[in-house]
Amino acid sequence: MSITDLNTLVAILLAISLATERFVTFCKNLVPWLVDQPGRSIVKPQAKTAEWARRLVVQLLSIGVAWSVAGFLVAGYAWNPFGRMAFDDKGTHLMPVFIVGLLASSGSALWSSILGLTSAAKDLRKQTVIDRDDVQPHTFDHG
Repeated sequence: MSITDLNTLVAILLAISLATERFVTFCKNLVPWLVDQPGRSIVKPQAKTAEWARRLVVQLLSIGVAWSVAGFLVAGYAWNPFGRMAFDDKGTHLMPVFIVGLLASSGSALWSSILGLTSAAKDLRKQTVIDRDDVQPHTFDHG
């Protein structure tokens, strides 16, 4: 697997993660119980249990939405939540859709950071090849 394939996979995970976060936020607005309330006391055992249940429901909703969205990316071009998704041009690298959904549900901030790291690694690799081969980058001479 090349760094370009990895970069593509991370970009797909970031896009699914952003879509999932938007939908979960929409659902939180529809169901007031799901909204995080900063002033909520979790000192009492009942409040602690209720907060734990709220977080569990939000996380399960996030996983379900990400899995459903990833189901549209299967190799057969039809929605299949149990299929496999190709993330390279040749279709040789396949990943199960449920794993894509699980990874995408971890949050867009994580995947945005990882996308930045993979892009930096790709640029560093390109610069290393240029330095090793002593090849000058393409420039246009307008003279």
